[in-house]
Amino acid sequence: GTFWASPMPLTIGTDAAPFHAPLSVPAAQRIADHYGHSLPTKKMVDAIHAAATVRVPFKSYGADRQSPRTFVASSDVIEARRAGRTGLVSGYAKDYVLTMQRRSNPARIAIYGGWDAQGGIVQPFAVPHALTYFDYSQHPRFVAGNVLVDGVAMPLATALADPATAHLFSHEGPITGAMLRY
Repeated sequence: GTFWASPMPLTIGTDAAPFHAPLSVPAAQRIADHYGHSLPTKKMVDAIHAAATVRVPFKSYGADRQSPRTFVASSDVIEARRAGRTGLVSGYAKDYVLTMQRRSNPARIAIYGGWDAQGGIVQPFAVPHALTYFDYSQHPRFVAGNVLVDGVAMPLATALADPATAHLFSHEGPITGAMLRY
């Protein structure tokens, strides 16, 4: 199976002055829907990180996690650590992920990712917060809404829902119905 991912989590602004904007998962889902994209699974996040040519270590902020001041400080640190390098970028953010494990808590977000300078995971898979929660660390990364399975194009949602192909894109088997989106 083949999938395509954005080169880095969502940024706004220009190439010369990007802002790494944290965003709530409902807003991220609206953007994904508008462009025909999807949010990734945990397996996809792992594959993206493994293939990344630019690794930017996660930086933790203990206080004011939801303040605009922290958003700006975090974005500035990300850019300083990225140092203008281009390519597939990973490490500095926690991804929103698709998972069946939200079925028992559909009003919560599933997050995973962020790697420290030694390559250790910062945020193991968890379903910790309400749908509207976001802080400096949660930056959506989008994946294309279509994938290739044995050279055949199909919607990612179809591949994830099919027991014969879900394993290509998900560690947990099929992801179906409402769990394919937020």
